[in-house]
Amino acid sequence: MTPKQKQFVEAYLGEANLSANAAYRKVFPKAKPESVEANSYRMMADDGVKAAIDGAIKKREAESGITAAWVLKRLKLEAEREGPDASHAARVSATGLAMKHLGMLKEDAPHPDRHTYDFDRLTPDQQTALLAALRSLFAPRLVGTDGAAASA
Repeated sequence: MTPKQKQFVEAYLGEANLSANAAYRKVFPKAKPESVEANSYRMMADDGVKAAIDGAIKKREAESGITAAWVLKRLKLEAEREGPDASHAARVSATGLAMKHLGMLKEDAPHPDRHTYDFDRLTPDQQTALLAALRSLFAPRLVGTDGAAASA
């Protein structure tokens, strides 16, 4: 492996648990944003990088006794938990984490109700108008001494 590939593996597996794109940006901070995804994909597809990542994960599993199967089993238990000590939020979270691990849920998958907008295409006047509208919607409300609400 090249020194940059080793740095990529370290960044990918490091304490911050970076995504492949974030790890690539850390190793190649001057990379053009439009090339990061393709290059990080190529990096992850490299046999040497794959072997280094797989080896490190196997070593972590051996040292900790925590395997993917162990985690999935516990996520399943949490997702199925019922009774007074059960938490709906914990069940939903456990189900989502298990689905992500199994490749059943992709964060970047298109959603029929989700529209994407390219705000860079707005003119400066349109951007200013949009920000003003958003400020009026999300500005914190202050309560005066008379109890009446007043905008910030």
